Amino acid sequence: MLKKESVKTTEETTPILETNMLFKKGTAIHIIHGKDTYVLRVTKTNKLILTK
Repeated sequence: MLKKESVKTTEETTPILETNMLFKKGTAIHIIHGKDTYVLRVTKTNKLILTK
């Protein structure tokens, strides 16, 4: 669960999340959207890849 103070917002109230907060010590997270599960990974070159 995210702490309230750890989520920043813009003027439009769109949440801004830092990747170090999402990934902690790992390099991948699973995101559930409806009935689908996606994997968000950090590559060796520090890029983000989202796959289904």
